[in-house]
Amino acid sequence: MEAVAQLAGGVAHDFNNLLTVIQGCTDLALSDLGSKQRGDDRGTLVALEDVQRSAGQAAALTRQLLSLGRRDRTEPHRTCLATIMASAEPLVRRVVPSTIDVQVACGAEQPPILVDPAEVERAVMNLVINARDATPDGGTIRIATRVESLSAEDVASHPDAQLGGYAILVVSDTGHGMDAGTCRRVFEPFFTTKERAGGTGLGLSAVHGIVKQAGGHVRVESTPGVGTTFLLYFPVQSD
Repeated sequence: MEAVAQLAGGVAHDFNNLLTVIQGCTDLALSDLGSKQRGDDRGTLVALEDVQRSAGQAAALTRQLLSLGRRDRTEPHRTCLATIMASAEPLVRRVVPSTIDVQVACGAEQPPILVDPAEVERAVMNLVINARDATPDGGTIRIATRVESLSAEDVASHPDAQLGGYAILVVSDTGHGMDAGTCRRVFEPFFTTKERAGGTGLGLSAVHGIVKQAGGHVRVESTPGVGTTFLLYFPVQSD
């Protein structure tokens, strides 16, 4: 997975440079058309808007790939999960339909972690969208935080973990759940259980990359027909 992530990040970096040129030229062309009588160039305008929209979607995809390969620029600083969720919660509620009950429980007193808040928000949104798609007939999505200190036994059973204190972000749903085989593959790049047009298979890989970049790790627990829980572990920063 690490090798694939590095390859994906390298390709995305070069592709992103090309997209920057495409988007820049499209913006200039649209600006030029805006100074003219647009009715005479309606076909050209529509075509350019299609290019602009597609380039934007491609740019979003490359950002996921860059995050996966850990080659994107981040701006980490000391903050806490409660602060991040206070910013993310309004957007979370906007992307979830009223048929799903969203419950957010983040304590006010939280230890500091060293992360890029925008990246953690993106990880939260990816998990919430996955949870939303897993509960098409309605259900519950819960987002909570807690603090744990991992023991030697914990570390032995989870190779990515290290001893010490962690601030943990928990995102769970009451959706259709996953079997053990699917759980083992959820963080693989381009692996998806959705229909061909329903997902790129990069959302959870991006979550994994974001948390790993912050020095943490991710766990997933799921039962078919019951639901899924993702746990994002971020190392607590000492004073």
